[in-house]
Amino acid sequence: MTHDDGRAWATAWSVRIGQHVQAARKAAGITAQQLADRCEALGYSITRATIAGIESGRKRDLPVHEVTVFAKALGVPPVSLLYPIRQGDEPVEVLPGNSVLPVDAVEWFVGGDNGPFMGQRLADLDWLRREYELQTRAVRHARRVAELEPLVREVDDDAHAPGAPADVRNFHATDRRRALDAARGSLSESLGELGQARRQLVSLGMTPQPLRFPEIVDAYRERMVQLGWGDDDA
Repeated sequence: MTHDDGRAWATAWSVRIGQHVQAARKAAGITAQQLADRCEALGYSITRATIAGIESGRKRDLPVHEVTVFAKALGVPPVSLLYPIRQGDEPVEVLPGNSVLPVDAVEWFVGGDNGPFMGQRLADLDWLRREYELQTRAVRHARRVAELEPLVREVDDDAHAPGAPADVRNFHATDRRRALDAARGSLSESLGELGQARRQLVSLGMTPQPLRFPEIVDAYRERMVQLGWGDDDA
């Protein structure tokens, strides 16, 4: 492998990215000038002339930050501009002399599953995904609790009304309270699992993500105190 081989690979990749930018732009139904306007609106200027040079392959230096701006402006994942995901059966040269299928290139780039290429799975990314999944599970339970609480209060009000029927005083109230208790139990369990995951991240030298859903912030902190884990920087 020579220096010229490496340069040829870099040039070919830049040309390919330009082709992907052009294909995504045409799929979005916008002109090069409109794409330039979108980039400007995002806070980073890429002129129409520059875009034309990238799409034609004349401009062969395309930094990562411009790829991300293009991706946002075009409404596509950045990695789709780097690798030909839609041509899944055509190997792509990810490094000089190293070609793999696009799906393996993408997995390697984002730290996903091992494929027939070099590298290890990015365990840190797995932990962050797991933590986010636990946050979304907790918020689902929190929203269920929020839906059921007014229904239970409504039944309680009806049960105490003068002349309330026996089925209102007993069956409906019991049924709804059971559903609320189950939802609260699920919420408590999911918050405990979330707390364990966040503590594991800290033990690995990582910083947990902020809690993204306001509905669970107070409940999470209360649950951590109940478990004797104190409060973290949620």
